Amino acid sequence: MDFDVTELDRRLSNLIRLGRIEQADYAAGKVRVKVGENVTTWLPWLTQRAGGDVTWHAPEVGEQVLILAPSGELNQGVALAAVFQSAYPQPVGSKDKHHVKYQDGAVVEYDRAAHHLKAVLPAGATVELVADGGISITGDITLTGTLTASVDVVAGPSNISLINHKTSLVQPGSGTSGVPVP
Repeated sequence: MDFDVTELDRRLSNLIRLGRIEQADYAAGKVRVKVGENVTTWLPWLTQRAGGDVTWHAPEVGEQVLILAPSGELNQGVALAAVFQSAYPQPVGSKDKHHVKYQDGAVVEYDRAAHHLKAVLPAGATVELVADGGISITGDITLTGTLTASVDVVAGPSNISLINHKTSLVQPGSGTSGVPVP
């Protein structure tokens, strides 16, 4: 009877455990977690979506996680990332912000109270937006830097082409031409 009680106590204690990722196998999508002095076998980690829609944000070695272990068997558990800790505290203190801070310094944040989306990338970073159906922007745009178009820029309700437009009232010398003609 003592064995049964001890085994039940062990399993109950292991249903939910706090640990730290010891190793990661990103190709397999699994981690080994150190819990106390023990290290688990390779465990999958939970993600937001893993069906027709899939998310990937891999946990890292040293990250603190919870292990959810069915029947209290740690080696059959699943790692639930992550738990803030003193080495990796929460980056903001607001319920209104969805904030992602990357190790290279990049930040993507949406503040629902201010209705403001912000993306800040480190020096030398690039952005790629691919939409073969087109991109539509509604609102004023402020540009600092160079705008390069590989084909043409077309403006206004008259569809005035930057490459193919003609101007009216052209005069030689220091005169000013008239407005573009569509």
